Amino acid sequence: RIAAEFLNELETKHVLQTPIHLGLDELCFGSKGAQRQQGFLHKALATHSRRTRPPRAILSDLKRRTIFALLPNNKAATLRQFFQRLRDCDRIVVVCIDFCHAYRRVIREALPHADVVIDKFHILQRANEALDEVRQDVKSRLFLSGRKRLKYDSRLLRKRRACLSSEQQDVLDEWTTRFPELQKAYEAKETFHEIWGAKDAEEGRTRYRAWCDNLPASLHRQFRFVIT
Repeated sequence: RIAAEFLNELETKHVLQTPIHLGLDELCFGSKGAQRQQGFLHKALATHSRRTRPPRAILSDLKRRTIFALLPNNKAATLRQFFQRLRDCDRIVVVCIDFCHAYRRVIREALPHADVVIDKFHILQRANEALDEVRQDVKSRLFLSGRKRLKYDSRLLRKRRACLSSEQQDVLDEWTTRFPELQKAYEAKETFHEIWGAKDAEEGRTRYRAWCDNLPASLHRQFRFVIT
């Protein structure tokens, strides 16, 4: 009770300033570590609860690296209501989201003046998925033993070249030499990651345009989500 009263008093006195750079993502609650310590029935019930429990929208101040708000769910109606009640919405200059179209629509409606940016993690994830799509196509043409081996070695394809040991590089070279399309896809993934090594935004745009120009036409379908 004492703690609750203190938190209520603190909430009334402390007013969070609307961030300039706003992050929007979703969060699902559930402790995997706690499940590992429990029996099979507890795990099953916890898994069911986590699946039926809706994800919650989490909004953060990207500049201060702090949580700004945690909403009961991530539905469009809940987000619209939040932004309608939010003070100083005009302070928000940039909103960083994932590829969720619903988030983008809400931001365009509620904050038409703000720029919408897709976060780095999800963009790089799409490039990795494009490479994996090529790998799956190669795997489908192999015999069972080869499919199993390529599935195991897929972890090497996801790694950056600088993070590979000499032995791992040899294994990767074996696959990319045998299948040129895998080589092209891996190089495309690597050079795409290198865009984020640019010293500023202008150089980043130049690197991205060059990457798009140099991407083989045979890979446009797999990398379609990062060239549109």
